[in-house]
Amino acid sequence: MSSVQSQSRYDASRHINYISTAAWRTFFFAYTYTGPSPANGFVGAGSLALVTKANGNVTDINDCPVGRILRTNGKKLYPDAAGLDLTAYPDRTPLVGVFDYHSGLSGFIDPNATVFALYNVDKPVDSLDGTAASGANNHKGMSVYTGGNVTAAGSITMGSGYFNEFRPLIAAGTGVLTLTSLDPTVVASYMVGALITQAPGAAQALNLPATADLITALGSTVGATFKFTYMNTSGTNAATLTAVSGTTITGALAAPAVIATNTAANFVVRLATASTVIVYRV
Repeated sequence: MSSVQSQSRYDASRHINYISTAAWRTFFFAYTYTGPSPANGFVGAGSLALVTKANGNVTDINDCPVGRILRTNGKKLYPDAAGLDLTAYPDRTPLVGVFDYHSGLSGFIDPNATVFALYNVDKPVDSLDGTAASGANNHKGMSVYTGGNVTAAGSITMGSGYFNEFRPLIAAGTGVLTLTSLDPTVVASYMVGALITQAPGAAQALNLPATADLITALGSTVGATFKFTYMNTSGTNAATLTAVSGTTITGALAAPAVIATNTAANFVVRLATASTVIVYRV
């Protein structure tokens, strides 16, 4: 009997599943249809709105976080047949109905949106997250093995390895410039692999993040490194890299922390010990 029950859990999951790769609350829609009436010239129309919770509030980032598994529920919404404004859906991409077992919410998503990826269709319907056989909650998706190109219009992120690259561009400015993050959970990640370009309007202090944030960005792995480049395009004002306690700046130059006018400087950040970081000017 137990084997029959177990099999039925999987049979019910034979729809395609998706996993969110970013916060997706603004990509999760409820559909309503207003029938023909004198008020609308006897032309019915459909509309989409963000999914709301039982209390009437719209979802937030905690309801729709990265790494959430979404099951398709068999529903599809074709924009032209659903009476949606086709100016918003010129390619008429069908929206897919999904159910979030974790929150109990359901709605429609664009399956080709950049915040979703395909997930294993054999996942049982009553399993909240991807969990490895060992019990560790680390099954978030399948590996990619390809002999072709991998092309990304956005960032490529590795959570606890050596490759976490962003390409920020910082405009001209004055005062203190603190290197911050595109990902608010890892302050130092803004620097990883970054080419930072600035034309300071005055003497520029370039503050490194807190040592703890650098350690997090390095995956807390002693010996791990990442690099960034600071390009000073000003013809009159220098920039100076500054560090807090626990982080040391060094290099062959007499003043490795100073980036002179019209100069580009490369830095390698290394976790020297469990609690200390060294920044090398190379």
